[in-house]
Amino acid sequence: MNNETVKKAVALTMSTAMVTTMATGCIFSKSNRLVRYLNSNNYEKAISFYNEWEITEKEHNELVKALGEELDSIVTKYAAEKIDFEEATGIISTINTFGIYELTEPLAVTSATIYELKTSKEMYAQGMEAYENKDYPTTLRCLAGVIEKDKNYESARETFDKAEKEYIEEALKDAKKNAEEENYETAIFTLKECLKYVNDTQEVSTVLEEITEEYEEYKFELAKKELFDEVEKYKDRGDFEEAITYVNSFIDAYGSDDEVDNLQKSCKKDYVDMITNKVEVLRSEKKYLLAIEMLTNAMEIVQSDEFDDLMTVLEKEKPVYLCDLKYQTSNRYEQITEGETPIDTIGNTYEFGNTFEISSECGSWSNDNGYVDYYLGYKYSRLHGVIAVSDSSNNTSCTLTIEGDGKELYSMNINRLTTPTVINIDVSNVNYIKIKTGDAGSGTIYAILSDFYFDL
Repeated sequence: MNNETVKKAVALTMSTAMVTTMATGCIFSKSNRLVRYLNSNNYEKAISFYNEWEITEKEHNELVKALGEELDSIVTKYAAEKIDFEEATGIISTINTFGIYELTEPLAVTSATIYELKTSKEMYAQGMEAYENKDYPTTLRCLAGVIEKDKNYESARETFDKAEKEYIEEALKDAKKNAEEENYETAIFTLKECLKYVNDTQEVSTVLEEITEEYEEYKFELAKKELFDEVEKYKDRGDFEEAITYVNSFIDAYGSDDEVDNLQKSCKKDYVDMITNKVEVLRSEKKYLLAIEMLTNAMEIVQSDEFDDLMTVLEKEKPVYLCDLKYQTSNRYEQITEGETPIDTIGNTYEFGNTFEISSECGSWSNDNGYVDYYLGYKYSRLHGVIAVSDSSNNTSCTLTIEGDGKELYSMNINRLTTPTVINIDVSNVNYIKIKTGDAGSGTIYAILSDFYFDL
């Protein structure tokens, strides 16, 4: 080769190199050099190079672009597992030390994406391991966390679908087997757990609904058997009210069917018959207040035409009791409706309700005597009742008087030796009636007015 040929070859080589340099954007620029340090994991060299660089505005712009592209490249390479997590975070950390304002947001986004990918890869590894161990809940939970940017995404989706199908088949098989063995709670739990993880829920939901319905029927039948056993015990004891309450509670909790409805009707009929018989006994004894009270309480338990009819009869037959009237004025007079049972000096006890107490007290300076006034309006013919002396009285005495429109109708002296006295007084021409006690000799004396009633 002669000298002329050599010169031409050299010139051609230099020309080609210049064109290549222009086409690649100055491959020997400082920005590219810095990026090469980063890619070779030479982070200290990259930092030192940047700190010594007296960068121009143009170079700064070129560097921002180059490092932005590098950040994008990190995500791509880490997702494809061409670099590991330490390399990715090492580059990000080094770029961050440069303090370039324009890269603040790209650095944050890239860092978040890298950590997201790290979690995704860990979830993938755990999910695949769980699948090998046929731990389907863990498999589905982990593989569902694999993100689309991850290289393993398609593999994760494929395995997820297989695991889901296998999990559904296994859950359905186990649930049906447990249901056949009447282990309903285990069957229901198995299906509910499955529904937490699978996307294809239709078949599982359908079977869960069927088994749940079977379970409710199963519980109903068990509870119904216990219901009939318990109600029979209540009936044997004659405790029909408790039997009704037990049946009602069962219906509230489990619902009813024809057998339960018939049982409820039977209990109510037994209860109505029992109460009716007891009320009729009280009616025959003319204890109308007790009969009405018993019937009123029973009507809160059972609504019955028999009760309604019987109450109508009682209301018509019963006399007008003293407790039915409203008094106009009174002193040291009260109706006994609760507390200690009234007892007289002989030891007789008196029922609450139509029992009253009127008293006189002899004080140090004056007497405080009891009285009460009722309006009769000439409606009644006779007054009946029992007068006795309360055992709480002192050893003293006084006069008890019954007046009609200011005229004495009845009077008696009472003391601790007084035995219960039955009265039957004509009040046919009385507008106002007064019952009063006179001065006590000493201490206090309490008169019991029991079962006072008026004939029309």
